[in-house]
Amino acid sequence: MSIAIAPSALEKIVEIVAADGAGKFFRFGVEGGGCQGFSYVMGLDDQLAGDDVLVEKSGETPLVVVDGVSSVLLDGVQIDWTVSLTEEKFSISNPNARSSCGCGESFSM
Repeated sequence: MSIAIAPSALEKIVEIVAADGAGKFFRFGVEGGGCQGFSYVMGLDDQLAGDDVLVEKSGETPLVVVDGVSSVLLDGVQIDWTVSLTEEKFSISNPNARSSCGCGESFSM
C-alpha cells in the first residue's frame, strides 16, 4: 500500500498531533456514507489495531496510520494541504475513485 503525503500536509499533520499531546497519531481512513458511497475520515487516535498499516512515523512513533480495510481503498492516494482565500483543508486525490462529489469528501469505486 502506498499513500503519498505532500510536505505541506505532513507539516499540518505534525502540527495537529503536537497540539493534542503525546501518545496520539493521525488516523486516515474510509467509511461507508457520503453522497458517493464512501467518505474519507481523519482524526487523532491513541490505539493501534492489529490490521493497521503504518504510513508515516516520527522516529519510532507512529504518525499516520490507516486501518487494514481502508488501505485497500486508499492505495495510491495523494494527500495535500491546500490554502485558498476561503478555506484551508486536506485535499485528497484518489486514483481508485470512479467519481467524487463536488466537495471532494466522498467518492465511489
